[in-house]
Amino acid sequence: MRRSGYRVIEKKRPFPDFLAAVDELAAAQDEVSRMIHRQLAEPTGVAKRNILVLHAAEPVLATTLRLRAHFWEPATMTCAPFLELPHRRGHLEEALTAAGHEVMIPAYFGDSTAFRHSGRRPLDIYAMPLQAEFRSYWSENTWRSVVKTRNKTADLAVAVDDPAALSFLVDQWLQMWGEDPSDETGVADDLRAIWPELLARGRLRTVTLVADGRPVAGYAMGTQANTAIGLITARDRSWTRGSLGIRVLVEAMQAARAAGFESLELGGYFEYKQRFAPVSETRYTIHLRPGGRARVESRVRRLRFLASRARLKLRRIATSHR
Repeated sequence: MRRSGYRVIEKKRPFPDFLAAVDELAAAQDEVSRMIHRQLAEPTGVAKRNILVLHAAEPVLATTLRLRAHFWEPATMTCAPFLELPHRRGHLEEALTAAGHEVMIPAYFGDSTAFRHSGRRPLDIYAMPLQAEFRSYWSENTWRSVVKTRNKTADLAVAVDDPAALSFLVDQWLQMWGEDPSDETGVADDLRAIWPELLARGRLRTVTLVADGRPVAGYAMGTQANTAIGLITARDRSWTRGSLGIRVLVEAMQAARAAGFESLELGGYFEYKQRFAPVSETRYTIHLRPGGRARVESRVRRLRFLASRARLKLRRIATSHR
């Protein structure tokens, strides 16, 4: 397929030219980053597309897209969202648009001006400076919630970077969010495939709360230079004694500080984050919308997705009345 001087090659499985382009375009990234890009190209239970875009016979983009709801997102999202998409400078927006898919990047880590012609929506990012006194950033109500939770969960043990906790983290997160309209959990298979290696190499850090030898809450953080980046939080919803979410977040802040990080980035979107950390920067949600036939196909996917969610809601209502 050719669009505006670009030639697009798209396949469901990784292919030699695609993998060679990943290595070439991500040459400035380290070995672990290239490993992540290569692993994400492998098929999982969710639809994926490996996109190789050529311009003047030279590769300018090699990335994997994963289907989420009615749109596609870079496969690095949630797994390692801070990784740069393998591309040649000056071609990112045009090459990604040439692929002909509706693509959403929830919080773009790079320079958003690279997407001058695409939809851009600002997003506040909250991050805790780890060398500061945490309480100085919290309101009196937030501080009381932290103290109350500590008292109610004082018997919980804290495990840091426990490989055995990864399965709990992913499985419990999937159970919590699997039916959410955001449809974020399609990344679960990729997390299971990639995170053990990242944990072993120090590129992923975890904190787990343990009750009687059983994990009941966990927090996963990616690492980028001096920053720990919150990725997912998971907790046992049957727990009724104190807020596991508050306790594991505070423990994650302490663990990240002990590991030498300068800040813990909580991300954006959810209101609770502004209770626990100040705004550190503004990023942008990027939305690339295709034209022509691709736009029609995207709308059809959206209608099908909304219909499937409506059917799910009706089933849940019917079940609750039995």
